[in-house]
Amino acid sequence: MNARNQNNFNDSMALGDKAEQELRGIFKKRMPGFISADKVDWTKFGFDLALTYQKQDIKFTKAVEVKDLAGGYPTGVVEQWADDAKTKRPHWWKMGGCDYIFFKDESRNLWFMYDANEVINYLENYTGRLSRARNGNKDDSGWLAFFYWDPNNLPPNHNPQQVMDGWCMTFNGAK
Repeated sequence: MNARNQNNFNDSMALGDKAEQELRGIFKKRMPGFISADKVDWTKFGFDLALTYQKQDIKFTKAVEVKDLAGGYPTGVVEQWADDAKTKRPHWWKMGGCDYIFFKDESRNLWFMYDANEVINYLENYTGRLSRARNGNKDDSGWLAFFYWDPNNLPPNHNPQQVMDGWCMTFNGAK
């Protein structure tokens, strides 16, 4: 597993920017009809990338959130609450306009695509154990819910509550 330096918000943003750049490259190389994947201001729009592609004669633009996780565990994590008091939701819920969330498991160089609305619904109903990020980031104050990376590849004796709705596909990262 690669060493990850996440001591503060800026460190986390740098990892996220790197993952966004990788995902844009994957779209460009592998996605039929790809037009662009433009970085947007997440503080204004609530997501990271505006993905534009064409199918037949119709042009689509989808809002994409990118999450880069260290991985190394059978489950990933996704922020259910953005504050200690559990009163504030993550930024990608704010506008209600995020279409897809792409989670990267850095340890295996795998990407997992999820439908954002189904993830939000899952998290609104999630009552399982929550965790804090354990990456030493002094700016982290959110609560994380666990999910199995790919619901089609579950470990024996898995916890059904951690099977998150909305999975679309799994694919290898850039080499």
